[in-house]
Amino acid sequence: LLFADFLIDASPDPHILGGISAAVAGGIDFADWLADSGAQHGLPLDVDGLQTAWDAWCEARATAASDRAG
Repeated sequence: LLFADFLIDASPDPHILGGISAAVAGGIDFADWLADSGAQHGLPLDVDGLQTAWDAWCEARATAASDRAG
């Protein structure tokens, strides 16, 4: 569920999960979908870029959580 939150936060498309799900259900590999459609949804063009964005997002959440508690 946390990865879904990341995708929703990262993309301006409120239906990003539906679009990805439809593509994958239609037989499109997620890496291929990123290369073809990631940019138009505000996402990186490859899995490495998505990993970098995911890491930064997780780090920001962890920092924000510790800032609030501290």
